[in-house]
Amino acid sequence: MALIKADTYVLEKDENNEVEERKTGLFSPTMLINSHKGEVYSINFSSDGKYIASSSFDMTIMVHNVYNECETIGVLRGHKNAVLQAKWLQDDNYICSASADHKLFLWDVECESKLRSFKGHDNIVNGLDIINHNLFVSCSDDNTLKFWDIRSKWAVHIIKHDFPLLSVCSDKKGEFLFTSCVDNTIKKYDCKNYKLKDTFIGHKDYITGLDINKDETMLASISADESICFWDIQPFSCEEKLLFQLNSPKYNIDYNLIKLSFNNDNLLACGSGDNYLYIYDYKQKILKYSLPGHTSTINDVAFHPVEDIVASCSSDHTIFLGEI
Repeated sequence: MALIKADTYVLEKDENNEVEERKTGLFSPTMLINSHKGEVYSINFSSDGKYIASSSFDMTIMVHNVYNECETIGVLRGHKNAVLQAKWLQDDNYICSASADHKLFLWDVECESKLRSFKGHDNIVNGLDIINHNLFVSCSDDNTLKFWDIRSKWAVHIIKHDFPLLSVCSDKKGEFLFTSCVDNTIKKYDCKNYKLKDTFIGHKDYITGLDINKDETMLASISADESICFWDIQPFSCEEKLLFQLNSPKYNIDYNLIKLSFNNDNLLACGSGDNYLYIYDYKQKILKYSLPGHTSTINDVAFHPVEDIVASCSSDHTIFLGEI
């Protein structure tokens, strides 16, 4: 593991010679972790914000400290192909991972051991999300959405589509989930009875990332049509679900699944094919920051659950953490 700290000062003096304290607990205002040997496809903070998990083309999931010197404290090995997504379960003791080897694994983080292998997909597993303490969901190029109980290696329910599914996200209560398809649509399902509740139409190309805002009133989607759509997902919303659109950054021909993420306030961050991290104020509908540093496609972004920290991971094998 190699660590690079930005060439910045921890404390700065203003014109009145008053020392301004740092805003977060990061070791330095910008941290760069380059432990992975291949493209980094996903990142996910633990619920307490102390750790960040990452998944990579190098077939590993890594766990890093967010504070101190961002040490890599765990490496989870077992997949036979690229790991496209990894997410913490709600108690932060376990991680679920989805891979191009057609499998999903459940990991004990402290022991760095694989607890269970979930079998059933017949093609690349593009993404997953956690529904509750026991249940999670996965989406795949085999055109299926599968629901899993961590206590069983076989899916508890399967929803079949006509085309490959690229991303999936669940609300915090585990009542509904949304999945995106290469047919440019988003579908909403009830997690209790698995019934289709709604279909969102508006994108003109495949959709690679989904996220729900803190208030759970809005769904954001990012697409290869280079737009971000904001959808009304309130229980008694009007018939027109598309609230507004923003121009998103460029996509590359590498076909990576670029993702996006809300923070706990009014910001939305997304990856890009032009190596910049983009942060929008979605309530004001403006681009607030375009942050350089990466040298290849930014695949995933995440906001710290407590502090004003944003993380990004890239095909350049690196992860940035920075204050905002």
